[in-house]
Amino acid sequence: MGHATGGIPILCCSAIPLCWVPHVPCQALLHPCPRANHLVNTACEGSALGQNGCKDEVRTTLMLRNLPNTFTNPMLLELFDNNGFSALYNFIYLPCDFETGRSLGYAFVNMVSTQDAMRAKEYFHGFLPSTSPSNKVCEVSWGEPVQGLEANIEKFRNSPVMHQVVPDEFKPMLFNKGCPTPFPGPTK
Repeated sequence: MGHATGGIPILCCSAIPLCWVPHVPCQALLHPCPRANHLVNTACEGSALGQNGCKDEVRTTLMLRNLPNTFTNPMLLELFDNNGFSALYNFIYLPCDFETGRSLGYAFVNMVSTQDAMRAKEYFHGFLPSTSPSNKVCEVSWGEPVQGLEANIEKFRNSPVMHQVVPDEFKPMLFNKGCPTPFPGPTK
């Protein structure tokens, strides 16, 4: 499982002084804009074209579909960490059925930069985890309509899923440089 070709050590957080992050070469900057306006370093692609050319949007939120229903938050984190994306995401949400505890087969992950998001989008699209009991192949698209860390926080901070009676394993998670951080409290 994976495309790792080496690794680089990085400082992860005070509780874990050194993490090994596999190096995954970035291919995102090698693909030209569909209208040849520039090299892609924003989220420009065929579906993001405006009438007068490219939208110069900063996109960081991905939606992963066709995840195994047995996936858990720790498994999703492990998937990203073990494939070269450790500390490159700052938000994850794996919706689950509260009664069965099983995932609904999709997740939202916000990457720290558009370049990281593009690299993860390319890397995980068509990915089949070796630990998966099913033959579901991951499909990755831009999260719609919510994009960015702040927008995801605003969407969920007042959501019923954040209520104190909901177990933490069902809630969205925030990270700063790979370390879990508390979710901001509700505003309502």
